[in-house]
Amino acid sequence: MFYVIGGITVSVVAFFFTIKFLFELAARVVSFLQNEDRERRGDRTIYDYVRGNYLDPRSCKVSWDWKDPYEVGHSMAFRVHLFYKNGQPFPAHRPVGLRVHISHVELAVEIPVTQEVLQEPNSNVVKVAFTVRKAGRYEITVKLGGLNVAYSPYYKIFQPGIGSHYVAQGGLELLDSSNLPALAFQSVGITGVSQVTQPDYCSSYNKS
Repeated sequence: MFYVIGGITVSVVAFFFTIKFLFELAARVVSFLQNEDRERRGDRTIYDYVRGNYLDPRSCKVSWDWKDPYEVGHSMAFRVHLFYKNGQPFPAHRPVGLRVHISHVELAVEIPVTQEVLQEPNSNVVKVAFTVRKAGRYEITVKLGGLNVAYSPYYKIFQPGIGSHYVAQGGLELLDSSNLPALAFQSVGITGVSQVTQPDYCSSYNKS
C-alpha cells in the first residue's frame, strides 16, 4: 500500500512539472512569434528562443569604473557585460548593435564615446570610454537592438575639478603676491641707477 501511494505521488508531481514546462514553452513560442520582428530575430530559431540561447538586453549588466560624484576633465569608462537569456556569457566579438548615448541633462550637450571589446578569451565585455568637460547631471543610455540594457538610462553627476578650476586663479594670485613686488624692486633699481649716473655724467662734462 505504501508503494502504491508513493508511486501515485511521484506521478502527480511529474505530471505537474510537465504541464508547467509545456505552458512555459507555449508562452515563449507565442512571445517569439508576436514580439520578435525580423531584424531583431536574425538567425534565431524557436529552439534557440525556448532554450534562452539569445542575447537578452535585460539580462546584461553595466559596471562603472568610478565612484560618484566624479570630477570632470578625466577619461573614464564603464563596461557592458553581455549575457544570453539563459545566463551564459555572450561573446562580445559578435555584432550586437550596442548603442551608447551620453548627454548633459540641462545643456543638452552630447558626449562622444568609444567602444572597445576586451581582448580576453571568451570575453563578453565591451568597454565604453568618454570624457566629460562640463559639470552637471548626465544621462547615459545603453541599448542593444533598440532595447534598454538592464536599468538604462542611468544618471550620473560630475562635479567641477578642484585642481583644474583654480589653476588660472592660482597663477594670478602668485603673480600678484610674489612676482609684482620683484618687478617693482627691479624697476626701482633701474630708476636709481639712472638717477645716480646722470650727476656723474654732468660733473665730468663741466670739468671738461
